[in-house]
Amino acid sequence: MSLIQRFRSLKGDRLNAVRRRLAMLTDQGMTLLHWKLTRPPEVPAFDGVPRIALIVVNFSTTYYLKLMLLTLCEQKQLDLVRRIIIVDNDSRDGGKAFLRKLSNSVERIELVEHAYFLSHARGLRAGVAKLPKIEAHLKSTEQSNLFLICDTDIIFLNPDTLGRLTDVVIKSNAALAGELRYGVNVCPDVQASFFLLRRDCYFRKDIVPFVDHGSPAYWMQRSLWQAGLTLENFASNFDGYILPRLWPFLA
Repeated sequence: MSLIQRFRSLKGDRLNAVRRRLAMLTDQGMTLLHWKLTRPPEVPAFDGVPRIALIVVNFSTTYYLKLMLLTLCEQKQLDLVRRIIIVDNDSRDGGKAFLRKLSNSVERIELVEHAYFLSHARGLRAGVAKLPKIEAHLKSTEQSNLFLICDTDIIFLNPDTLGRLTDVVIKSNAALAGELRYGVNVCPDVQASFFLLRRDCYFRKDIVPFVDHGSPAYWMQRSLWQAGLTLENFASNFDGYILPRLWPFLA
């Protein structure tokens, strides 16, 4: 049986698994090729004054996104957030109309809509790529210099979360801060659900971008570690700063 015949014989979950694997490998290959062949944009060095661009990818989780934004508004230092970029991966929960209205009504919120290639990693890359386009008219001292990667199902519990998180990056001169895990992989890493990342570090030529992977930020974090940059622990879950959605209780 030829390879094409074997592919055609696949059905159901097996076919979906093959499609998902092919899509993941394609994203990895194309993203890494583009990264190697192009020059990164020139980004000013971090000046120690935190200006956050929150990037969130939504796929039919608009209900939880609303809750995340609601609790975000309770932050004491909400003014640290200069931009909120919502990347919608063709949501089917009826939330598109709300997101469009929100983006049109609130100056700080930008919406990016995807209809194809709906991986979380591509959503993150799209959010990162959108930022220089909407801040091109600003002086470098006014542009966002930190990416806050945040899932839709995050609930902000402690009103000092943003202030404490940015303090960690500033005091330790860290490239990334989040709840570090040790022993799972070669280098300490954080889950892609909540962490703060310096913009100037992400756009270094030796830093791998977000790629479609079991953990879309892992290769990027590993390259930060290999480059000798600091990954600082911020116990966001353990110390009660945030709460990821608990399926049995909040779904």
